[in-house]
Amino acid sequence: MNWSQTAINAWTNVQDDMYHARRNEWLVAMILAKKTATWRDLAIEQDLRDKLVAGWVIYTAIRAQDARTARFLRRQYGYRRFMEMGRLWTRWEFTVDDAIDHMQSDLSTRAMVMQIIDAHDPRPEWRRKAEGIYKWAVVISSSFDAPEDVRKWAAEGRRLMERYQ
Repeated sequence: MNWSQTAINAWTNVQDDMYHARRNEWLVAMILAKKTATWRDLAIEQDLRDKLVAGWVIYTAIRAQDARTARFLRRQYGYRRFMEMGRLWTRWEFTVDDAIDHMQSDLSTRAMVMQIIDAHDPRPEWRRKAEGIYKWAVVISSSFDAPEDVRKWAAEGRRLMERYQ
C-alpha cells in the first residue's frame, strides 16, 4: 500500500469533506507519526506536521495507559484538541493522568490550553504576558512609520523588560 498517496488523499478530503474530516485527520497524523509519509508529500507546513504528530503521540500515550478512555476522548473531541494537548505535552512532559484530566475538562480547547500553561509553565503570569509585550515593543521601537513619542515609549518598555530576561 502506498501510504504517501493514502495520506495525500485523506489530507485533500480533510479540506473538501467536513463530514469525514475528523477521521481523515487521524489517518494523516498516524501515517506521519509512523514516518510512512512526509510533510512534503502532503504539501503542508512543518509546523502543522509537528502538531499532527504531537496529537497522535499523546493519543498513543493515553491509549497505552487506558485504551477505553483514549477511545472515548477520540470520539468526544476533535483532533485539534489532541494537537494542542500534544504540543503542550511535548513541551512540559506532564503525566498522562494530567493530560487525561485536562482533556476531560468541560473547557473549550483554547481555555484548556490556558489552563495547562497556568498549571505547568513555571514562569509567573506577568512574565509570560510581558514577553509578548516585549516582542511588540521591539517592533514598534524600530518602526520608522510610528510617531517619535510612540517609538520612545516602546524603546523604554523594551529596556525595562530586558532587565528581567
